[in-house]
Amino acid sequence: MNLAVASCYHGPAMARTAGIILIGNELLSGKVADANAVYLCRELRALGVDVRRIVVIPDEIEKIAQEVAEFSRSFDVVFTSGGVGPTHDDVTIEGIARAFGVPVVRDPAMVAALERLLRRQPQSRPHPDGRDSRGRGAHDRGRRSSSPR
Repeated sequence: MNLAVASCYHGPAMARTAGIILIGNELLSGKVADANAVYLCRELRALGVDVRRIVVIPDEIEKIAQEVAEFSRSFDVVFTSGGVGPTHDDVTIEGIARAFGVPVVRDPAMVAALERLLRRQPQSRPHPDGRDSRGRGAHDRGRRSSSPR
């Protein structure tokens, strides 16, 4: 296959296959409906990337590690997504680190960069129950509000 590449781009060719791992007990219980996989599939297809597999797994470190390791061997890129976002009991990062045999490291420079970004772009932050700081649930976030922001 001969791929034409713009002269300004000298990196590796775009990924051709992808896998999506949806993580969360709230997804498996039906409390939260996933919309991320549909979005990813559409966007990746538009880029010419073939999504080959999607799984939904519980919030269990070993299960996350197992699936991430398997997917990373099978596909060019792997996406993970959760049901309600980061929570105090989130185990996704630990599971992914375990899949690759590396420790979780909190990089002070990255923490500082994220803090600067969040200060510049105030936004609603989700609560562990899935509601943001304005009291809206995950299913409401895409809707227009009649009140000014």
